[in-house]
Amino acid sequence: MVINGWLSFSVMKKWNLDGPDGNIKYWHDLRKEPKSFFRRQSGGGSVMVWAAFGINGQVDFAILDGRQNSPKYIETLENHLMPFAENIGGRNWEYQHDNALIHTSNGTKNYLNSKNVTVLEWPQMRPDLNPIENVWGIMSRKVYENGGQFYSVNALKTAIESACNEIWILTDSRSSIQHLANWHRVRDNIGINILNKLKSLSVSYWIHLQWIPSHVNVQGNEIADALAKAGADDASVPSAPLTYLELFSRAKSRNKTIRFIPPVHHWYQGSRPGGCLSIDCNRRDQTTLTRFRSGHIRSLTFSDNSKCFEICPKCTAEQATPDHILACLGLSKRDLVSNPLLTLDFFKVHRLMDLI
Repeated sequence: MVINGWLSFSVMKKWNLDGPDGNIKYWHDLRKEPKSFFRRQSGGGSVMVWAAFGINGQVDFAILDGRQNSPKYIETLENHLMPFAENIGGRNWEYQHDNALIHTSNGTKNYLNSKNVTVLEWPQMRPDLNPIENVWGIMSRKVYENGGQFYSVNALKTAIESACNEIWILTDSRSSIQHLANWHRVRDNIGINILNKLKSLSVSYWIHLQWIPSHVNVQGNEIADALAKAGADDASVPSAPLTYLELFSRAKSRNKTIRFIPPVHHWYQGSRPGGCLSIDCNRRDQTTLTRFRSGHIRSLTFSDNSKCFEICPKCTAEQATPDHILACLGLSKRDLVSNPLLTLDFFKVHRLMDLI
């Protein structure tokens, strides 16, 4: 199947007073009386609704009157699709409808040909391939929730129109919903654009943001996640100047990634702060080693924004900085990591513990 442009999907939906159109099945306990779902034969009255949508949006739902045939279907297309087809489907659009008799009649085909509309070939007995069936499913659950039934066609029409005025946005990103919920704190360009679009839609529709679990253990989900992360890390030129919060968020994410990469120098021990706590010695010695390795020993003071140390008691020639103490004792930073207890013994023998 070759598609040369964007698709516009359409379908008709029949709504009965006693419940959704189609077979009603349920698990029945043979020890109990069967339930009755219909109060009227053939479901009582009904309402026929037509709708279509494309890449750029949807057309208004059309509530149809009477039994539908080819001339009435052509009238529906003329009034509800053709004026908006290019807007919702793009410039090069193709039309999809199922293989109902009123769709495949010569009159309907001639009309679409006269409008230069390309109709997508559709396999037999495959209504679920049409994505608009998902819309009908959501609306049916809303119209007939809690087993609801209707006593008049007008009441059913009102319920359908109410369900048409709701937009449900499903996402597996809970953080995005939380971000938009704090709308008064949103400052980034993307968030502001989303809020502006939601505000314009809220004039005519009720907007619902619904979190759903992510597609865990779904085949291909890992590939989709990898591509999404690659797209997020893409350093392409933004279409608009970045705000301070967007720049701050990128820098924070980059710094967080770097922070969890252990340094490569040889005297770094462990992948977390407080590596000296794993040394088998008392708490005082652990604190001494931690203080010495950080450079903040007891004799450290500041004068005019400069570090100052006491004079080394062993050589009495230079300030007792951590590097000088190691050099004066003939040790190295490698010894401090590989043999911390030996280094402690040197400090104690040369009476440097009070200095450190």
